[in-house]
Amino acid sequence: MVAPKPNETRLAGTLRRVRPNERRPNLLELDLAVDRADDVEGRANLLTETPGGELTVTTDAKDVIELGLQPGEHVVIGVELRGPGAVWSRPHTVRRGG
Repeated sequence: MVAPKPNETRLAGTLRRVRPNERRPNLLELDLAVDRADDVEGRANLLTETPGGELTVTTDAKDVIELGLQPGEHVVIGVELRGPGAVWSRPHTVRRGG
């Protein structure tokens, strides 16, 4: 098995939907309309083609709940691609902004 390439991207966009993760109650799925996919220094950006589209990001529920994020808000999230269609937030990188 090939190890995934170390990668990280700073996504910015509009939060479209927040829903529970079907398998793990401590996680949430964030549907994000992506405006930007910015590079993070020293890391590969594997999501350069995502602006203008939508992505689902898996994240720690606590981070979202503490911020009280709601659909329609602009957010910035540090993410990594862990496999085909598996985009996860980096720890403690979810914030309001845009």
